[in-house]
Order: sequence, then structure tokens, then C-alpha cells
Amino acid sequence: RVQGYPLWPAQVMHKHWLAPLRIRKMLRKPDTELLSFCGDGTFGWYARSSMSSFMPQYDSVKEGVSLKKDKKYRHAVEEAKEIWDIRHGITPFTNYAPMDVLDRSTWAKLGPDWAPLKTPAEPTV
Repeated sequence: RVQGYPLWPAQVMHKHWLAPLRIRKMLRKPDTELLSFCGDGTFGWYARSSMSSFMPQYDSVKEGVSLKKDKKYRHAVEEAKEIWDIRHGITPFTNYAPMDVLDRSTWAKLGPDWAPLKTPAEPTV
């Protein structure tokens, strides 16, 4: 959770899968992970201790005030839900077609400067 924001959905990016120079040069502290935030495509290094699983909290988030008032936040939550649905074989109710770190066919959406440093082993979920 980033201070001053509601619980914002993000994906943990493995630092060796997708790592453009501008991201690798970002300030990184020990015990942090690179996050790709849903909805706006921003990235940042955040402490593991500030992270929690989003989907167990989805029902309470979708009823929250922030979701009703903030279009960007609503888009981010819906995008996260779409990724989760697709990963679990469920037809999503949205069609944003977001980048999914676990689906290489979606990586092109990140732009030409993103590429695996080496062919990674498939992640475990």
C-alpha cells in the first residue's frame, strides 16, 4: 500500500523478466519488489512488507467509496479483476486487455524497451 492512496492493485514484476534500463536505474532498496500498477502503467520499487494479496479484498474494495468516486481507481480495480479472471479461466466482464506479467503475449503492450534479460523459467503462481 502506498501512503495516501487506497489499496491499489499491482503485479509483482520479476526483475529479470522485464527490465528496461530506466526501470533498473530507479532507486531500489533491499527487500523491495518492482510493481506494475494496474490502470495507469506506472512502476516502482516497494517494500515487500507494504504488499498484500489484492483479490481476497476485492469484495470490500469494489464497494468502497474510492471506487465509486475515482475513475482511475475503478479502472485499476477492474483491470486487476480482468487479469485474475483470465488466469482462472473465467470470462471477464471487462475488455481492457491489460498486460499480464504471467502472459508473454501481452508484454508487447509495455513498449519496445521492455524485454526479458534472458529467457526466464516460467513463474510459479
